[in-house]
Amino acid sequence: MALDANGKIVGGSRLVPTLEPHLMSEVFPILAGGTPPRAAEIFEWTRFFVIPSLRTKGASSPVAGFVLCGLLETAQSLGIRQISVVCETFWPKRLRALGWTLLELGNALQHPDGDIIALLIDVTPEAIEQTRRAYGISGVIFADRI
Repeated sequence: MALDANGKIVGGSRLVPTLEPHLMSEVFPILAGGTPPRAAEIFEWTRFFVIPSLRTKGASSPVAGFVLCGLLETAQSLGIRQISVVCETFWPKRLRALGWTLLELGNALQHPDGDIIALLIDVTPEAIEQTRRAYGISGVIFADRI
C-alpha cells in the first residue's frame, strides 16, 4: 500500500502465492500456454491501483513509482524470485523501460476490457534500483508493518 502524509491509502497492489488458486491458473491459463508458472518463490501480482485524483494523464504518477518499488522490495524481502501477472498489453514496454527483466508467456488475448497478456517478471536488485531512479525515489520505501 502507498500512504499519503495522513496515512490515507492512495495506491497499492497485491501478491498471491501461485501454489494457491490465482487469476492466471483459474481464469487465464491459456495466456501461459495452459501451464501457468507455479512455485513457492513465484507469486502473482494483481490489483495495481492509484486513486484517481493522483493519476497523471499520459504519464506514470509518482504514487505508481512508490507502489512498483514497494512491490519489488516486498517481493525481495519475502524471497520471491519471480512475479507472474496478467496485464494489459502496454505493460511489457513500460516495465522494460524501467529496467525490469520479463518473459511474455504466450500470445495476447483479446478481452472486452482491453487486450491482455501473461508475464513472468524477475525480482532483482537492479530492477528495484532502476525503478527508484526512474521515479526519483531515494532509498528503501518498504515498511514492514503488519
